[in-house]
Amino acid sequence: MPIPKPRADQNEEDYIGFCMADPTMNADYPDNSQRYAICIGTWQDKNKTITEGVNQMDAIKEILPKLKPNKRIFADLSITDSPDDGTFHEHGADAWKNYSVGIVWVEDFSDFVLRSKGFQVF
Repeated sequence: MPIPKPRADQNEEDYIGFCMADPTMNADYPDNSQRYAICIGTWQDKNKTITEGVNQMDAIKEILPKLKPNKRIFADLSITDSPDDGTFHEHGADAWKNYSVGIVWVEDFSDFVLRSKGFQVF
C-alpha cells in the first residue's frame, strides 16, 4: 500500500510521527520496528533525485504531463497552480516555496540535460 511521502514542510521528527501513526501503515505494518524502518528509510530517501535508478526520458515523461502552462513545480515535485507572487520566504518551514519553476524552464533544462548527456555541479 502507499507509504506516506515526506512533505516539504515536515522535519524528520514530524514526518516519522506522521508516518508511524498513519492508519494504512499501521494496518500494513503492525510491527512497530518494521514500520519505523520503512518510515526512516522513506525519510532518508526523500532527497534522492527523480532520475536515480530511472531512465531520464521516463522521468521527463512522468513529470511534464503534470506541469501545465499555468502551474509551477517545486523541488519536492509538488505542483501548484498558485502564481508566484514574488514573496521571499526567508526562514522556517516556508523557505522551500522560494524554489519553483514553470514548464518552459523544465523543457529547456530537460533539453539541455539530454543534449549534454549530463553535467557536473561544483
